[in-house]
Amino acid sequence: MIDIANTADATVDLNTLTFTTLNWNVPQTVTVTATDDLIQETSPESTTLVLTVNAGSTLDPVYDAINPDDVVVSVTDNDSAGITVNPTTADVTEGGATDTFDVVLNTQPTGDVVIDIANTADATVDLNTLTFTT
Repeated sequence: MIDIANTADATVDLNTLTFTTLNWNVPQTVTVTATDDLIQETSPESTTLVLTVNAGSTLDPVYDAINPDDVVVSVTDNDSAGITVNPTTADVTEGGATDTFDVVLNTQPTGDVVIDIANTADATVDLNTLTFTT
């Protein structure tokens, strides 16, 4: 048996391949899928799927000692970091009506993100700093 370890960035549909005296020369196809993690990363990103012979499961001591090649996987990221502000206009009245807007990050950050909001001579905000923590 050959075991294949998943990574945080890629998974496989078969974690174990079993070869017997009847199928030893028949290729077994493994499908690799990228993990959709909602984090913008360097693209393409590289991850390695480690293959190991499961020594406790094989009856052939020659294969117990063999270390199969690992598979290097190139993962293309589909996430795009950004900040969405909605709405981008506000209507307020001096001494009266207030308005609001929302701010959200488009992808999960790998560290804290701090956004400063500056008051103007004509309008002020209740929060001058927004902090998104991981």
